[in-house]
Amino acid sequence: MPNNIMGLALDIIQKNPALANNPNAREMIEVIRNGDATKGQQIAQNICNTYGVKPEEAISQARSFFHI
Repeated sequence: MPNNIMGLALDIIQKNPALANNPNAREMIEVIRNGDATKGQQIAQNICNTYGVKPEEAISQARSFFHI
């Protein structure tokens, strides 16, 4: 079931013109589609660096946001 949900989510995301025409979003979509954990980690680290947040704090914030 989770794979079906992920596939559905990726389909919806790809059909959104704002994301489909955004090179950064396309790169992230491909990372998710390919399951490239190493590249995903690099992107996440770059985002953390951009916002000046430590990865541990970003994870904590995401957990809080999603109530997990």
